[in-house]
Amino acid sequence: LNASLDTFATTFTSWDNIGTPTLSAETTRKRHGSGSAKITATGATEGIEQNIFARVNIREVVGKTLHTRGWNFGVVASAIRFRVTFDGSTYSNAPYNGGDAEWENDGSQKIDVAVPADATEMTVSCECIDGSVGHFDLVRAWIDPIYRYTIPAAILKGPYSLSIQR
Repeated sequence: LNASLDTFATTFTSWDNIGTPTLSAETTRKRHGSGSAKITATGATEGIEQNIFARVNIREVVGKTLHTRGWNFGVVASAIRFRVTFDGSTYSNAPYNGGDAEWENDGSQKIDVAVPADATEMTVSCECIDGSVGHFDLVRAWIDPIYRYTIPAAILKGPYSLSIQR
């Protein structure tokens, strides 16, 4: 939700703060939509995160790949990145930014990780290390689709067709 990070009041709608970052909606430096997130970390690694666990049926996605993509902008190398956690303590990380004062696209700023059976959360985060400023935009996540379901033997006598909305 709010992947373009366009909706902001004191924080970004549908996103939770990591620590106490200084946040602002940036309208001049953006890649998609009407703005981007400007995050300033002071005192620790800080940022924003969104837990998407409640939006999936965990039994159907175990072993499937969670794909995370986004754009980020930083002027200092190795200061900002995307992260994913399924338990709140073990993380899969996108590479740190290059620090070229250019937007780094979702071809390089990405995470592809299998959903574990023991997942208790599915949190995507945008993080800045202490003393850094980062811009983030068009942050999104999706799971490989499910193409085939096993139909229980109890209904093999009927119905004779099954449709699902895609």
